[in-house]
Amino acid sequence: MRPGTACTCALAALALAAGCSKKDPPAPPTAGQAEPGAAARLLDEAIRARGGIQVLKRASSWKSTWKGSSKGTIHTGTMIFHQGAVRRDFTTPDGKQVVSVRAPDACWNRIGDNAGRCDPAEEKLCRQGIALNRAALLWPLAEEEGWSLEAGTLTIGETTYDTLAARTGEDPVRVTLVLDPADHLIHRTVLHDATVGGRTGDIVAEVIEQAEACGTVMTAKSKVLFDDTLIQVNQNLDIQCAPVDPAVFSFGP
Repeated sequence: MRPGTACTCALAALALAAGCSKKDPPAPPTAGQAEPGAAARLLDEAIRARGGIQVLKRASSWKSTWKGSSKGTIHTGTMIFHQGAVRRDFTTPDGKQVVSVRAPDACWNRIGDNAGRCDPAEEKLCRQGIALNRAALLWPLAEEEGWSLEAGTLTIGETTYDTLAARTGEDPVRVTLVLDPADHLIHRTVLHDATVGGRTGDIVAEVIEQAEACGTVMTAKSKVLFDDTLIQVNQNLDIQCAPVDPAVFSFGP
């Protein structure tokens, strides 16, 4: 297992089970556009549903017990989150200690005694993932310059959801937040144009369970798919909001 193989764990940081039968397969999602001015209104509704900007800012730095499963393999460890940056520490089934860090200025992995910085493809995915994580925090969309927002709708099965598409950066990162029309909470997040294993497509994080933590509603369990293929199921337990020392993301051989 080399440092680059921690890529799957990085995907898990990115914020919907769909029934299927051979007789009656589910219809593919269909998208629509909303009226002018809808993006600002939709963002405001989503922020208010989570308790307001100040609550969301306080809930942007936290630690948790993390459990991730992929293809029958279960990893358990800790997760540190700070305004979009993520660090995971866990043990592989064969007993190796793993550190996976995805932060603005620090994309690296350590597996056992081997540590290495991300290759260019991982760095790009890291940058995209951080942008998605920050968009899912909502308050950066309201307060930071450089975001372009567009409201729309997405029909999945018999339910029509609101969508908030966001772009940012010189080489635009494209993300979409899919919001429940009833409570305005995030139902799924989509990272567009992500490259995994040499293939480019959408990474979708579907919310399975939510929990009250840090004074707001947070995702407690989700599953991550790439081009409709399940990559990983993630669960965060005992989420505790507290200031995070940026040094935890620094590269350490």
